[in-house]
Amino acid sequence: MESDQYTSKETKRKRDTGKEKNEKDDKIDALTNMIKEVMKNTKEIKDQRSYQQELKEFKRENEILKGENKMIKDKMKIIEDRVRRLKKDRIKNNTVIADVEIEADNSADLKHGKERKERERREE
Repeated sequence: MESDQYTSKETKRKRDTGKEKNEKDDKIDALTNMIKEVMKNTKEIKDQRSYQQELKEFKRENEILKGENKMIKDKMKIIEDRVRRLKKDRIKNNTVIADVEIEADNSADLKHGKERKERERREE
């Protein structure tokens, strides 16, 4: 009977050892998985930092381009104003005389026709 008891104790120990090994293996696997997860998260954080750095650079570049764009728009506005003033001056200096027969070669006729038209305009 003792041998049966011994055998059963040995068998029981082997079973316990097997269970302990399985539990240890499970714990090791769990720790390994946790370490892998931490490494993955660390890599993602590094990637996010690099993306944030790129984003900051793009924002800086965008601000520079916006500033340049504003300067160009301001210059265009100034140029458009100058062109508008030049056109007004040109139109102002041009005299259109209608219904007056004048010889273009004769400047005296042109001057006389212009004066006559201005008097008519004032009288109106």
